[in-house]
Amino acid sequence: MRIAILSPQPRTSGVVTYSHHLKAGFIDLGHQAEVVTFTLSGKPSTSFTAGPRDTKGVVRSGWGWSTLGFDRCERWDHAAEVLAEYEVIVMEEPRCAPLDKRTLRKLGNGDIKIGREIVQSYSVTFEDLPPYIAALMNFEGKIAVTLHDPWYGFRHAPFLYQFMSYVNPDIVITHRDKALASAEWARTDGSPELRIPHLPYVRAPHGDTWERTPTISMTGRYINNKGQPTLALAAALDLTPGGYDIDIGGASPLGAGPNHTFLTFEGLTKEYGFEGKREGTDVTRGWPWKAFRDDGTFIEYSGPYEDPVKFLRTAAIHVNATDPAFSGPGGIEYSTLEAMDAGCVIVVPRSAMPLTGRPEAMTFDITKLANAELKPVGEERFDTAQNLGVALADASDIFEQDGYADDLAVENYKVLDKFHAPKLYAQKVLEAL
Repeated sequence: MRIAILSPQPRTSGVVTYSHHLKAGFIDLGHQAEVVTFTLSGKPSTSFTAGPRDTKGVVRSGWGWSTLGFDRCERWDHAAEVLAEYEVIVMEEPRCAPLDKRTLRKLGNGDIKIGREIVQSYSVTFEDLPPYIAALMNFEGKIAVTLHDPWYGFRHAPFLYQFMSYVNPDIVITHRDKALASAEWARTDGSPELRIPHLPYVRAPHGDTWERTPTISMTGRYINNKGQPTLALAAALDLTPGGYDIDIGGASPLGAGPNHTFLTFEGLTKEYGFEGKREGTDVTRGWPWKAFRDDGTFIEYSGPYEDPVKFLRTAAIHVNATDPAFSGPGGIEYSTLEAMDAGCVIVVPRSAMPLTGRPEAMTFDITKLANAELKPVGEERFDTAQNLGVALADASDIFEQDGYADDLAVENYKVLDKFHAPKLYAQKVLEAL
């Protein structure tokens, strides 16, 4: 069977990561599967397979680049014909922020707000649709679409009604509570839900020797609701275990004003008196930096990485501090699965612990995450940082047990193979279609 996973614009995102792990599952079942994308010209954008730095050594900021790439790239105006070559299509998500915004600007003659008003009035013609909807609406095979989080209201998914109406997917795959409920406003046909709580994950090829250092690491996109500033705040307030370095890696955000990674560095050096050095001088780009504590340990932002498992290979502990209000109760992140693959002791919000499959997962409660500036702290932010500190202390006790690190890696492998095997996930999808 020929299967396409449609990834409208590859970028640094768990959604795109999902597409590549799912592809591996279909291939394990003996099918021909490809991650397919499109551009206006049919020529791949250099950002689709970009490394963490450009050819001049400048660090990449934002999420509009990907090291994962794709298997096939064609022209958008040929998309319907290209997709007709496949028997099954999995749409990685029924929205694509870059393409949606481009369509809204076109509708509003450059004004996204006006474009939103036009879409909300349900006066969108075929010519006005984002290209991924137009490409799928006459497909004669089976279509699955995945809802990854609980944020599919009009503000976040402005073309969801048109997607559900014109594409009419055969199944809607969900992982988290409230995902389908958030999309009910747009569901016109009641496409059946396939609930799979665990994400597909392919274990990285690496050896079984571990060279652990007392490092607490964090990966994923550096934004407030993912919690990186909260880990930095806990370290700044001396709430993290003594003798441990803090190493944060991942894509930085882009937006108006200073970059979030810069604001954290500025908070550590100006508000908390850390000595530090930042690689670049402009404030809009996510340049790596390092800030030193009095005991000689440091808090570091290492910038974007190409291989998350390799980045984590020497870390003792990995933190996921994604706000449940952002990801949905019970949500699990690819960063956690990658950390398990790397053999780390993991620390996660309490609501995410059941999906880790690891009784050793240290949990903490999130009241309110810190913002990039680190101040003001406030009672709720301090409580969260303190809760995280307690969980990190417990995690360090586990890590420091003699011989535990190697045993932990083996146990992590067993959990990933049992709950997150791509072949099992892909089989569930095909059985539901």
